[in-house]
Amino acid sequence: MIAATLSSCETNKSTVSSAQLDAFMQKWSEYEAFKVPMDPKDEPLLLAALEQDPSGPWAAYISMKSAQTKFEAKSLDTAGRAALYGASLRYLIPARDILIQAAETKYHDKKLRHNLNKIKGHVSLASLEAGLDLAKVKSDAEAALAANKNTQSWNYGNKIYDNHTKLGRVALRKGNLDEAKKQLLLAGHTPGSPQLNSYGPDFTLARELAEEGEYDTVIVFLDLVARFWANPDARTGANSKRVASDHLKLLESWKKELHAGKIPDHRKWK
Repeated sequence: MIAATLSSCETNKSTVSSAQLDAFMQKWSEYEAFKVPMDPKDEPLLLAALEQDPSGPWAAYISMKSAQTKFEAKSLDTAGRAALYGASLRYLIPARDILIQAAETKYHDKKLRHNLNKIKGHVSLASLEAGLDLAKVKSDAEAALAANKNTQSWNYGNKIYDNHTKLGRVALRKGNLDEAKKQLLLAGHTPGSPQLNSYGPDFTLARELAEEGEYDTVIVFLDLVARFWANPDARTGANSKRVASDHLKLLESWKKELHAGKIPDHRKWK
């Protein structure tokens, strides 16, 4: 079904006229326009715009569409999530391929490579949620971890957390519970990052393991998360200390629920 959808999308892209593309790019060149959701029928035009201007705003708009998918998926059951993420691949995979081709001739374009890495991440997440091409998700995550050498980068801790989480979720989908637990704890050993320290991590793998009854492992993981997300002693400002204290209370409440054999119903666990 996905292949058929992608094939249709590529066919539609090839029939986009120059006049249609010019009108689309003029309309959507301003960020304000994207406060109104784009009609899915315009996805071929978005891909054509990305192909014509790979360093322009189009990859960011595709990321916005992917973020909307992630938001909508939180209210769905497993089957609904898989279907929604699977449908998003109709534009994510062609977008990734367009940027890969563009990067081959513009290797030193930092914005282009940043866009490519973001879209690759969206493809991995959508494939993972849809249960598609898990071998590719696994190999990409392993490659990203191997290349994550710059410990001074603001993104260093994010890459550790995100890619170990992906490896854990792949392992769980393949029935390897022990490997999934191992990867959850490796994710928890991230040194943190500006984003992880402030907003906290994604708890999807923790939830999935709790659903398998692995409460003890998840509790250990939450203690690891407390090091960077809920440690008032490591903060300087009064407000920052207060926020970390609130996070610590939240973690402790989740641990109590897990000790009781319950899965937290907080939005972060959706």
